[in-house]
Amino acid sequence: MVNYTMFQISKRDYITVRNEWWRDEQGTRSGFAGHYYRGSLGLGYQFNDVVMIRPEVGYYRNFNRGAFDLGTEKAMTMVGVDMTLRF
Repeated sequence: MVNYTMFQISKRDYITVRNEWWRDEQGTRSGFAGHYYRGSLGLGYQFNDVVMIRPEVGYYRNFNRGAFDLGTEKAMTMVGVDMTLRF
């Protein structure tokens, strides 16, 4: 189950809130069996008609067992940025 909610803050900018929950009973998708949650907050900033950047902070959790840092941690926080070039 995934939920995206976006809030426009200007003509070219928006904030994205994403919540996701999934079951990976056999560990096929993630490598570690369990029930997972992911929540993230991001900003989309479009410089012009060609270049857009999207920084994001996300939180991941496995509620059943350690699935991060080689299976020693149940949760992790991730920070990332991507850039889109339109042509």
